[in-house]
Amino acid sequence: MLFRSARAVSGATRLLVVAGNSQNLPVSQTARTSLTVQAVNDNGQAVPNVPVTFSVSGTPNGASGQAVIVGSTRATSAGATTDSSGQASARFAAGGTAGGYTVTASVTGLTPVSFTETALPTFTLRGSVRGVDILGAPLTPAAGSASYPAVSGASVQLSQSEF
Repeated sequence: MLFRSARAVSGATRLLVVAGNSQNLPVSQTARTSLTVQAVNDNGQAVPNVPVTFSVSGTPNGASGQAVIVGSTRATSAGATTDSSGQASARFAAGGTAGGYTVTASVTGLTPVSFTETALPTFTLRGSVRGVDILGAPLTPAAGSASYPAVSGASVQLSQSEF
């Protein structure tokens, strides 16, 4: 009697997240760290030449413009192939809406893995800091941070006005 198992592509049995999960980035910008996965076999060894699909699978309500980028392809879904170390990567570009985005990496026959990225709003500062006029200067969070860096010795007075 002959038994055949339903094996995944090229001997890969698991897909692992290697880098790029849980990044913060400004809206409408591309994350600094690529979303990277690794295909491995039952022994944990890297499996090359495995086709991986990266897809934007979750967005904030009303979001548009979000994409995964593989080579010159920029779309809501793009394919990559694992290299000699079993890794495949895509870059993520946030849409124009602040909030959480999910990118799923999948391989036929394997359990998909997900990356959760957060697009942060960009604010515009209008006013002056110690006599220096600042009009329309965009403020965006520091890379990898959900807060703004401290500035030593600066005093800032904020007021609301109608424009």
